[in-house]
Amino acid sequence: LTDSEYKFTRPVGSQPGKAYGLPKIDKDGVPLRSIIFACGTFNDKLSKLLANKLKHSRASPTIVLDAFKFVKELQNL
Repeated sequence: LTDSEYKFTRPVGSQPGKAYGLPKIDKDGVPLRSIIFACGTFNDKLSKLLANKLKHSRASPTIVLDAFKFVKELQNL
């Protein structure tokens, strides 16, 4: 992590995330689907940096589909 990357990702003036629900109108009782709005939160800039650094791996033939598969691959290293 370079000094400029650290300064970019440092959480300064961050806001709490906002949670709201969208109704599932096709279900009985109309339950809510939880939505978390994380723009401007403490880890927003860190996630942008990681997405930028990892975007080249999307073209890779080996893509991790879920967290469980990722953990298994790490254990096999």
